[in-house]
Amino acid sequence: MQKLNNDAVISNALLDHYIDNNVGYSEICKSCRLHAAKKISNFENGPVPFFHVGENFKNQKIRPLFLGIVAYGWEGELGSIFFNASKEIRLKNKSNVIYAIEDRIDDLFFSKRKYHNNEKRMIFFSYLKDAVELVFGDNAYSKIALTNLLKCNNNDVRSSGYPQKCFDYCIRNKFTGNLMRDVEIINPTHVILMSKNHNRFYRYIRLIEEKRIKSLTIAHPSSNKSGTKKQWSDTIREFLS
Repeated sequence: MQKLNNDAVISNALLDHYIDNNVGYSEICKSCRLHAAKKISNFENGPVPFFHVGENFKNQKIRPLFLGIVAYGWEGELGSIFFNASKEIRLKNKSNVIYAIEDRIDDLFFSKRKYHNNEKRMIFFSYLKDAVELVFGDNAYSKIALTNLLKCNNNDVRSSGYPQKCFDYCIRNKFTGNLMRDVEIINPTHVILMSKNHNRFYRYIRLIEEKRIKSLTIAHPSSNKSGTKKQWSDTIREFLS
């Protein structure tokens, strides 16, 4: 496998959390799935260890972490190399999983290949690329980090369709603490949440702000509230500057 533009140490630490804590297969995760089933069909895909941490990220004075809500479009991407209840198999395939994740995010960011029914995901990466290159230049991809609030998904349900408690299960330390562990490992100076739904998500931003990390909530690029690409990029640039 060729070397990818990611921080191998941080990427391994992130995946270690998923495996060590049996994310997706623990009793807490089972309770979350049962709770989700009251409102939606059970999670079909997950846990999705969606993350990117650029190889130059930790060396930056400004270290932005972009937070999506749910990782859509990963059906069939990782298969049995990660979606397997056997911890032994997941440990054995750890390097392959990190490569598969990073390879796909790299493709999406640089639009190297097309994906089925991915128009809105491509809008996100197109907006993101323009915005961060305004701040960091052509090598911006190596200086940013990405992850999501919710680690499992049902590919037919938008983020607003999930019960609030599912986010609590995936974020708060008294449950899995997945997101808070992500933040601890990645160590950003700035967090940008891709949603303006303050009623649902600002409670989690406050947990991050308690760690003295600056935050911005901004409409997802696929939202009709996001404005033009230039407006979106200018907002990101102003925040990171």
